[in-house]
Amino acid sequence: MSTKEIKRIAYRKLGGNFSADGFVYLAFCLRVAFTIMSVVSLLLNYFNQQVTLTQTKAFLYILWAIGLIINLQIPYAPFLFSLDRKTLSMSNNDRDYDFNDILYYYKSNLKGIICLHLLRFLYLALWVLTIVGVFIKFFAYSMAGFIKAEHSDWSANECISESRRIMVDNKFNLFYLYLTFIGWMLLSILTLGAIYPFVRAYIHMSKVEFYNSIKNKYSEDSEAIHTDDSQDNINDYVEKPLKNRRTLFLITIILSIVTNVVLNCVDVKMQKDYYKKFVDINVIERDSIIDKLFIIEVEKDGKTNRRFTFRLY
Repeated sequence: MSTKEIKRIAYRKLGGNFSADGFVYLAFCLRVAFTIMSVVSLLLNYFNQQVTLTQTKAFLYILWAIGLIINLQIPYAPFLFSLDRKTLSMSNNDRDYDFNDILYYYKSNLKGIICLHLLRFLYLALWVLTIVGVFIKFFAYSMAGFIKAEHSDWSANECISESRRIMVDNKFNLFYLYLTFIGWMLLSILTLGAIYPFVRAYIHMSKVEFYNSIKNKYSEDSEAIHTDDSQDNINDYVEKPLKNRRTLFLITIILSIVTNVVLNCVDVKMQKDYYKKFVDINVIERDSIIDKLFIIEVEKDGKTNRRFTFRLY
């Protein structure tokens, strides 16, 4: 199946426009999750700076441990894999927009899904040593979440191995699929991130359809959540309207703008206040059409010691 055909099917299954039920449902879930992650990361950075200034080493070690857990995305891994599972079922005509589905792995097989996440991270971390290999293996392991959704009894290593097997000749095709969304990503920047969650939903469903196409070609297992691609006729879907769709649509857009502008402004101010406590600091601002650039120069003893650049989208 061509990339254009994969995107066409994904777009139709999400409802055919960004304000459709499928788009709004996935976009809202993504935006809420990413906003929580951004706020937690910002708070952690703030407390880390305060502890560094007061030099309370014991508490600093605690924050370092919490930061490691957050950076490994351990608290969010069950959500991300639950999203894979739900999107896969949506591609098979599931129109039951139940938000509890996005919390599926928090309630079921939590240990197994975290093991899968950490094992995949460990393999990628080892491949970083080869520089080029990490990019190749990122795509090779990318289908593990969908495989886990279809085969809940499989171990983490079995899911990763199966993902690697079906992606043998398809890694570049998935890379090319991602490249086709560059225009949408640029448009997201121009709109201050307002449509970013909807673009991510579109990308995610396209990835599911990509998985379905290669699974049908390479997998010999007939049991699957997704059936035949011929079922993409929109008239065959059993619709269950998403409640308060317009409200969720507006909330998604507002949260996107707040996350991409306000939280970034707060982060820049926090960084400036932090360095002002113990060194002289100069801030150079430059405005352009699509961004605001902050160049922060940290000076000590009359010499520029460190230089930081921030762009606010």
